[in-house]
Amino acid sequence: KELARRLIHAFDEEDFEVMGELLAQDFRYHQNGKVEDGADGFRAMMRRVYAAWQPHRIVIDDEIAEGDRVVFRMTAYDTHSGPYRGVAATGAELTWSLMFIFRIANGRIAEIWRAGDDVVRFEQVGLRIVGPS
Repeated sequence: KELARRLIHAFDEEDFEVMGELLAQDFRYHQNGKVEDGADGFRAMMRRVYAAWQPHRIVIDDEIAEGDRVVFRMTAYDTHSGPYRGVAATGAELTWSLMFIFRIANGRIAEIWRAGDDVVRFEQVGLRIVGPS
């Protein structure tokens, strides 16, 4: 659990050096049916996130660990401070839920599967989810 907690703290602190120490080189991040391969690709994605959501804070609400897996249920607090998916910064303060499943291997975080309440987050900044016509 400690590796996963340290990574969440690194997210809050925007500490890319610590992220690099914690993530395996062949790290994989699974989100909404997409996969980000490699620790460098993940850090680049996080830089884009930080450009749009400042300040941000993540609170770990529940922790479960078994074998090589750690699960966190979390609440995120963000402010929409920069452009995101074509929407200019609104200054909206957001609260939304997310879960991470971490896989630990060889003393590093090898994979994360993310599930989040993105619909709630997007609605708070005026984005609408439109299905196929």
